[in-house]
Amino acid sequence: MGLSTVTMIYAGMFYIAALVLVIGLVYKIVDYSRTPVPLKIPTTPAPTSI
Repeated sequence: MGLSTVTMIYAGMFYIAALVLVIGLVYKIVDYSRTPVPLKIPTTPAPTSI
């Protein structure tokens, strides 16, 4: 018994969607890692005595 054409189409669509998800996730992670860190604003240190 072979798989029907509709089953093959759905399987192909699933693999394409999974591939698009993984590629998009990797792209977002790489894009986020290249974003510069915002400027740190110096703040007054908290008092050490009570």
